Amino acid sequence: MSRILITDYIGLIILGFSLGIIETFEPAIISVTSNEKSSAFGYLSMFRSLGLFTGNLLMGILYVVNPSYSYIYATLLSFTAGIIVYLFGRKFTY
Repeated sequence: MSRILITDYIGLIILGFSLGIIETFEPAIISVTSNEKSSAFGYLSMFRSLGLFTGNLLMGILYVVNPSYSYIYATLLSFTAGIIVYLFGRKFTY
């Protein structure tokens, strides 16, 4: 196996773990912290859709340049988002 393929698999493992954290904790944090839950979940859905659109567009451009770049971008971004969600989520008590 080439070194690039191994790093892609490691990146995908980190990506999957981070996305699992984000998809689970974002709605939970919003339901605990928001007084107006319907508006908060609406904003969450809106920003998720904007993020998916722009993220997929950028990943497509990076994939054309080099397929590994798109996986590196996705891994770094999801890992960063996972850390942010974790840090903000641990401040709240249930």
